[in-house]
Amino acid sequence: EYRDSNSKKIKIIAQIEHIEAIRNLDEIISTDGIDGTFIGPYDLSGSLGKPGMFEDKDVKEAISTYEQTAKKYDKLIGFHVVVPDYSLVIEKIHSGYNFIAFGLDTLFLGTFCRQQVNKIKEQVL
Repeated sequence: EYRDSNSKKIKIIAQIEHIEAIRNLDEIISTDGIDGTFIGPYDLSGSLGKPGMFEDKDVKEAISTYEQTAKKYDKLIGFHVVVPDYSLVIEKIHSGYNFIAFGLDTLFLGTFCRQQVNKIKEQVL
């Protein structure tokens, strides 16, 4: 009974992490059984030969294409905000994303450590 009732709640989300997925997005999203998509900008930027260059024109264009295409469908859309900056999450919420992955533990830790070391340097040096 548990399996039968919960299986109806399962969502199938296709990860869009390569420029070829952007080029075939209509086909992917319209596949029967796909409930939504989730874009991974780091892997996408890597597939363009520009890993982590989120402000690059080609990367931004690919993300824009994703947003325009995905929003044509009545399906869920998600985004991985890689940089540990809450304002980027707010921006994605206001852009209509349904779910968001936020940062990486190593980036959060590294950012915090650098901030703290800089505060020590400011006080001592």
